[in-house]
Amino acid sequence: MVVGNFTTLDSIRAGTWDHGNCFNNQSINLKDMTEKELQLLGFTKEVEHGTECSNESGKKWIEDAYHYYVYTVTKGLEFISNASDEVGNDGQWSVEFFETEIPVIFYNFEEVQALINLLEKAKIQK
Repeated sequence: MVVGNFTTLDSIRAGTWDHGNCFNNQSINLKDMTEKELQLLGFTKEVEHGTECSNESGKKWIEDAYHYYVYTVTKGLEFISNASDEVGNDGQWSVEFFETEIPVIFYNFEEVQALINLLEKAKIQK
């Protein structure tokens, strides 16, 4: 789908864009992707343990610990999620292509699932 302006793109990301007569008066219903759905798609959890700290009484804890998910289609083509410390109260996760000049971000489970299926199907096995 080609989107011509940022207002429409923001509406699509928010799940509020209504295409009216373009698709039989049906609205897009994009729901936020959850952490569980990333796991169901086969993403691998990567944990950054942060910094180990302690106080005078000897109590230890880890600061700034977070995790994120990766999915490798093939060498050089990976998806990476946002980090757990970037997920808001709404619990919305997203994935994007890793290390691209211009970010390509997906917020919807069904779209990511379809894209992974398409890419996996197109891989040429040696």
